[in-house]
Amino acid sequence: MKSTIIFCFALLATNVFAAPQPSFDNNLSDGSCPFITYLVTLQSGTLVMCELNETFDSDRATIGKMLSFKVIADVRVNNRVAIRTGAMATGRVKGLTRATYNNPASVTIELTSVQTADGQFIALGGGEQTMAGVYTGQGMTVYTGTRISAQITNQTDVHVE
Repeated sequence: MKSTIIFCFALLATNVFAAPQPSFDNNLSDGSCPFITYLVTLQSGTLVMCELNETFDSDRATIGKMLSFKVIADVRVNNRVAIRTGAMATGRVKGLTRATYNNPASVTIELTSVQTADGQFIALGGGEQTMAGVYTGQGMTVYTGTRISAQITNQTDVHVE
């Protein structure tokens, strides 16, 4: 009887301690693990800094021309990246003054939206910048890398890693 109890106890112990570890079958072909995501809230007024991805001339630009930007600094909420460096942002030419005999050309650009870490595009406001040419009677060029900042318009929830 005593040996039967010891045998049952040993059998139970081997099943408990030798049980296979739970495996996580993620069904990803590259062997990577899916990410755990957290929900963070981007507050209205959060600053987003961007730079222009293209060069254009005031002589060929029109009001409403769509412009491509990229984010130059991570936007973090609770130490998690909600908007990544390099994320796409969009803007437009908001104002345009052609060069005259007495004045150089000027261009006003603004940021309109930015892509968050979870892929959604959110509205930006207050990101307007006016640049003027140097010489009277001449147009101007807005170069790649021109920096501009704007604020997030509405409070937005973002899923982050």
